[in-house]
Amino acid sequence: MAKSTKRNSVEVKREIKIKVGKKFNISPSEGWLGIEDGAIEVVEITDYDSVKDRFADPKVIVENWPKAKKYDWIVYRYLNGGDQAEEYAFDVETFVDHISMY
Repeated sequence: MAKSTKRNSVEVKREIKIKVGKKFNISPSEGWLGIEDGAIEVVEITDYDSVKDRFADPKVIVENWPKAKKYDWIVYRYLNGGDQAEEYAFDVETFVDHISMY
C-alpha cells in the first residue's frame, strides 16, 4: 500500500478571460452578502469614472480600498436570479473573487 503524502496547503493560479458577452456564475461572500446567486453576463468593461455615478457599489469599494479606482470595472447583468432588469458593477478583483465558470 502506498504511503499518503499530506500537505498543509496548495497554491493554485488561474487565468480567466473576461470579455463582453461572456457568462459566469456569481455567488455571495461574507463581505458581499447582498450578491444573489445566479448566472450573469458581462455587458461592459470600463473604468471607475464611468461607473461611479451609475452604481452604488463602486463608491463603497473605493472608500474601503482606494486602489480599486485604478482597476478595470466589470458591468454585468443577471441571466437568472437577481434582478434581471438591473446592471451591477464591481472592480475586476472583487468580480473575480465572486465568479465561477458558467
